[in-house]
Amino acid sequence: MRESDRSWSPETFDRIYAADADPWKFTTSRYERKKNAATLAALGDRRFAALEIGCSIGVSTRLLAWRCEALLAVDVAEAALADARRRCAGLPGVRIKRRQVPGE
Repeated sequence: MRESDRSWSPETFDRIYAADADPWKFTTSRYERKKNAATLAALGDRRFAALEIGCSIGVSTRLLAWRCEALLAVDVAEAALADARRRCAGLPGVRIKRRQVPGE
């Protein structure tokens, strides 16, 4: 396996989130807001069952939840998942799990 084909380790993500609770600026980035808006527009009014790999702190998860009958959001970083769980608490049909992809 080439180095570029490997996923980062869970410990790497733990270190990243320990240093910054929103390292990819999902809550403040204009790019992320535009990307989420475009994704939701592309989905239209349809309802889905979905898998979100790499949900991070749950910003997109919260938005997608309103378009999903069932949504499984996964990430490898427990600190990120704790934020995602808080952000998505009480949303029907949303499950947030720690999983490493690929592998689990």
